[in-house]
Amino acid sequence: MAITTDLIKTVREKSGAGMLDCKKALEACDCDVDRACDWLREKGIAKAAKKADRIAAEGLSSVLVDKNKAIILEVNSETDFVAKNAEFTGFISELAKTILELSPKDFILIAKVLFGDYKEIRQIVTIFNMNHYDPQINDGCIGCGLCVDLCEMKAINLDSLKAKINPRYCCGCLMCVENCPTKSIEILEVKNG
Repeated sequence: MAITTDLIKTVREKSGAGMLDCKKALEACDCDVDRACDWLREKGIAKAAKKADRIAAEGLSSVLVDKNKAIILEVNSETDFVAKNAEFTGFISELAKTILELSPKDFILIAKVLFGDYKEIRQIVTIFNMNHYDPQINDGCIGCGLCVDLCEMKAINLDSLKAKINPRYCCGCLMCVENCPTKSIEILEVKNG
């Protein structure tokens, strides 16, 4: 089967890839549009993996002071073109204001502010293996499940009517500690990444 402009257009609309990439995908997949889209997706993942090792040596710093609180923020980018972009500078400014206003204590809480989607934060925690907190549950736990409902990171579950915490996902927000009716949850130590 010959590769037509209509086939290329269809793959391009489905995948968002460039014309030449769509043509290469169709050639590699014998003009099968669905397989070509999958091929492009796989190729995109490979490209993203190659880009992950790049060094982000450019970027911007921001210093913001409000009464007795201050923040020093650095956000890196790969090129100075990005760092000079109005959207990027606006993002840095807004991020600094938000962090200063909310005063989060660590990266995970900042990620909550940025993403709002706790599934993404859990992925970040997993990727960076960030085990900042060492939560413990003592023998006073009655298994009421309140801590399970409160934990936005889904780090707590009930096992044999006793709460268990996966410290790998604990963000240290203290919601479980502050609201435990038996005061049986405590965060014993803060670890360094």
